[in-house]
Amino acid sequence: FKYLEDHHGIHWLCDYRKHIGPDRSKVANPERAAAKTALKIAEDSVDRLERTIGTTATAKSDDIAATNADLARLSAELEAAGAVVDTPRQILKPIPAKIPATDLNPEAKRATLPTNRRALQMVCRLLAYNAELDLSRALNAYLADPDEYRAITRHLLHQPGTIAFTPSAITVTIRRPDAPRITRALQHLIDGLNAKPPELTGDGRPITYQITPKP
Repeated sequence: FKYLEDHHGIHWLCDYRKHIGPDRSKVANPERAAAKTALKIAEDSVDRLERTIGTTATAKSDDIAATNADLARLSAELEAAGAVVDTPRQILKPIPAKIPATDLNPEAKRATLPTNRRALQMVCRLLAYNAELDLSRALNAYLADPDEYRAITRHLLHQPGTIAFTPSAITVTIRRPDAPRITRALQHLIDGLNAKPPELTGDGRPITYQITPKP
């Protein structure tokens, strides 16, 4: 950001301040959760009665009259329980799943980045994506692995190394990869970069790359 501010005048983008305002983001509605719990309790009661009726009807019994009486009683309870289920189901329908946070807490606040700061983030992300894509394509010219070259490039971006700064140059030393084919491709890519060393904006020191020698 320092170089971009000094040489490209984007200091107006670098704004870390946040706007504090009401939090109208959607959050889970506790009223709906309570209504769903009540409905589940009612439905569980119906399921339990249905299982009991099935067990009673299929169980062997020496007293048919008593069994029929139990079934009649259970059927009446099931009918009543089924009617009870309708109430929580109707209550649940109009309750929204999510509501604004301010509906739960009128004092809820939310910090949002200004538009110019979000724009800077998006620009940086796009630049990083394009840089990674170009780098991976350049590496694959020597790697010739159309299936894995993007993953290999992302792995190399995390490869350990050191950066040495001197008054006249900047040298980046990358630890040698374990796979010989990746080492060869990386060396070819480095040779291409070193043919015309890049420079940081506002800094005339060339940046050269190298791989650690074999142990």
